[in-house]
Amino acid sequence: MFLETLSMIDGGVNPLGGIGKAVTGFAILLFFIIFGLYVYLSVAYSKIGKKAGITNSGVAWMPVGGSLAVIFESAKAHWWPFLVTVIGFMLGYIIMISTLTLGLFAIVLAGIILVATAIFISVIGIIWHWKTYEAAGSKGWFAVIPSIAMVLGLLLMLVSPGLSSIIYLLGIISHLVFIGIAAWSKQ
Repeated sequence: MFLETLSMIDGGVNPLGGIGKAVTGFAILLFFIIFGLYVYLSVAYSKIGKKAGITNSGVAWMPVGGSLAVIFESAKAHWWPFLVTVIGFMLGYIIMISTLTLGLFAIVLAGIILVATAIFISVIGIIWHWKTYEAAGSKGWFAVIPSIAMVLGLLLMLVSPGLSSIIYLLGIISHLVFIGIAAWSKQ
C-alpha cells in the first residue's frame, strides 16, 4: 500500500520501488531467520535443561534471557559475574558520556573498562557453557571451539574482512551445532 502510494507521486515514477521491495523482502527474510533461531535455541536449551536436571527447563522459551537462565542454572553459576558485568558496562558508558569534560582520557579509560568487561563476560560464558555441556552429558570442550573461531574472526578483521566474516560465521554455526548435539545426543 505504501509503495503504491509512493508510485503515484511524481507522475507514476516510484523512486524507491526496487529498493523498497528489496528492503521489505530482506526484512521479512531476517524476521524468519531470527524466529527460526529463537525456536531452535528454545527447544535445544529446554532439552539441555531437562538433561541437566533443571526442574523448570521451559524457562528457555522466555524471549529475553531464557537460554541464559538455563545455562546459569545448569552450570550452577554464581551471581557475582552478572554484577561485575553490569557495573563494568555501566561504568564504561558513564565515563564515555563524560568525554565532554574529561576529554581523551575518558575515551581511553572507558575503552579499557568496556573491553575488559567484554573479555570477562566472554571467559565466564565459556566456563558456563563448558559446565552446561557437561551437565547435559556432552563434552565440555564444545564451548571452546566456537569461541576460538569467533576470536580468530575478530582478529582477522583488520587483515582480511571477507575471511574474517566467514570464520566468525563458522564459529556461530559451530556453536549452534554443538548446542544441538548436546540437546539431542543419547548420552
